[in-house]
Amino acid sequence: MPGGCCHRWAICVRPRVCRNIAPSMTDLPQLNDIRRHLDALDDQLLDILRQRAELIQKVRPLKPSGQLHIRAGREAEMFRRLFSRPQGHLPPQLVYAVWRNMIGSFTAQEENFVVAAVPETALCAHQNFGLMPEITVYETTSALWQTTEKARLWDVALLPTPADGQAAWWADLKHHRDYKIFMSLPLVAGMTPPAWVVGKIQPEETGDDVAVMVIAAQKKVDAAAIINKGGQVLVEKVDHEGGKTLFLWKNLAEGRNLAIPAFHDLLHQHGAQLHYLGGFALPVQL
Repeated sequence: MPGGCCHRWAICVRPRVCRNIAPSMTDLPQLNDIRRHLDALDDQLLDILRQRAELIQKVRPLKPSGQLHIRAGREAEMFRRLFSRPQGHLPPQLVYAVWRNMIGSFTAQEENFVVAAVPETALCAHQNFGLMPEITVYETTSALWQTTEKARLWDVALLPTPADGQAAWWADLKHHRDYKIFMSLPLVAGMTPPAWVVGKIQPEETGDDVAVMVIAAQKKVDAAAIINKGGQVLVEKVDHEGGKTLFLWKNLAEGRNLAIPAFHDLLHQHGAQLHYLGGFALPVQL
């Protein structure tokens, strides 16, 4: 190029107008007063968190030993209560992040636990369980499940919310009967990427929950028939074992007991089986 100048590397710097944004001398006393007030509030927040940690230490010996104490139902009720209160100028994302990190950190302090994830759910795991728990990311859901066959390398796993075109990891839960879907994240809609949480933990009833169910038959049961009975169909799958339809049912207790009266005739008509995979509290809607 002329003059040996390569124009594609040229940088154009546009002049900017600099304004004096320093506070005036008359503003400084008021600004310093506000900063002192903020510092005092920070001290109070730390004192409250310390008191909370001390209460958790008192609760710890009262819990059964040898099991992971993640109370998904209680956490859901906590967020419903928090977000029913006036928020003022607090961003809802901040409220959610503070409490999720606090819960994850205190749980990890009580008992070491490992969170498993896949690439699609890794961000959700970090944003919902905080900095303290160990988080292991597996390449695929199949690789994640293979670890349970060799040794117990994780305690809870975050798996993609089922959708058409994704690996149907939920269809393999029948081979891992001790594991249940017990939580859906985030607990407040839209706060983080979504995931379903699986572990050796039973879902808790909160009054606003769903059961995760599968209808399995030699031939796939028509989704419209399930919808007409009140089910929310998520995914349909057909393989060498027949047809499987994953759906949500509005009553966790009925699903857990495999006692859904509305489906008796449908199951008999198709020679189908009903399977319970777990359940979870519905998220807070802002």
